[in-house]
Amino acid sequence: MSKTHNERQKARYQKFKDRYYKYVHCSMCGSQPIVYHHVNGEKEGNVAQLWSHKAETIRKEFLKCIPLCAGCHMIAHSMKTKKEWNKKYGIRT
Repeated sequence: MSKTHNERQKARYQKFKDRYYKYVHCSMCGSQPIVYHHVNGEKEGNVAQLWSHKAETIRKEFLKCIPLCAGCHMIAHSMKTKKEWNKKYGIRT
């Protein structure tokens, strides 16, 4: 049975993600697995939920993010402001 366009696109995204995750570590502590924290620009959506979008849309969203482990991601969101967090960790926006 042939795959639908949506299934093929999801499979391509999964393949890309699997390759990418091998080389990406948390920007703060160096651990894995990671989530993507938006630091630049307006958020179009969660990277994990964009699998059905064009590759260019996904790439643009990746460029707005930094990789963080779940623990560091929680710390980032617990800071009073994103500006405060960016300043503490030297993130330039």
